[in-house]
Amino acid sequence: MWHRLRRRINRRKKAVAPVLATLLVIAVGVSLSVILFIWSQGFLSQNSESISSQQGAQNQVAQSSIVLEAVTFSGTTTTVYFRNGGAVSITPALLIAQGISSNYGFTGTATNSTNLTSGSLANGVGGSNAMTLSGLASGDVVMFKITTTAGTFAQGTYTVP
Repeated sequence: MWHRLRRRINRRKKAVAPVLATLLVIAVGVSLSVILFIWSQGFLSQNSESISSQQGAQNQVAQSSIVLEAVTFSGTTTTVYFRNGGAVSITPALLIAQGISSNYGFTGTATNSTNLTSGSLANGVGGSNAMTLSGLASGDVVMFKITTTAGTFAQGTYTVP
């Protein structure tokens, strides 16, 4: 009698049927897969947007160019001439002048920087900017560097006549 009762209890205490257990495992796996897929789609779309914006900025820089045309010296006033040599409009940002101290006999104090607010320059259009460089003597060598808001620059070294 005890054995019969034990068999009945064992039959009643059986776990979930194997088919039902398999279905539950599949349902949990599919739901986790869907959650992972949705998360990865959001992550990938954010990365692709940032990559495309970086590529646009790099294309802009690749097509922009500034050219340092000439520099004239007249007393303490120095005028720098430049033009847009690229395919897109540029905005000049900063002009830096620095005397090269390794130049034998350099007597000037040619260190100056000027923020440029000349506006946007279309392709081929030029501009100029005047700055004060004191104490220059004939034969002194000065390096000029002009930069744009896009990060491109041009530099040149000129000798005071």
